[in-house]
Amino acid sequence: MKEICIPFTNIADEEKAEVEVRVPGTDKVWKYRVEPVHVTHSFNDGVMQAEGPEKLLQFIGAYSQNWELLQIIGMNEKTGNIHMLYREK
Repeated sequence: MKEICIPFTNIADEEKAEVEVRVPGTDKVWKYRVEPVHVTHSFNDGVMQAEGPEKLLQFIGAYSQNWELLQIIGMNEKTGNIHMLYREK
């Protein structure tokens, strides 16, 4: 099994989630984590201004090296929260 897809629908803006996938009959385990990060942001014609991406890069750089970033799930424009999907290495 190379990849799986788990849609995280209706996850609340400030919620975190953890998923553990096990292969029956083996000791294989994959761990996934969804983390929200608040980015200070402002929009100009729908384009995020510089302070948002800088905050996002700081969060990614400071995250545990035991986890790898898989996906940036999207941003709630009202609150400025973005969910990040990580997989344990």
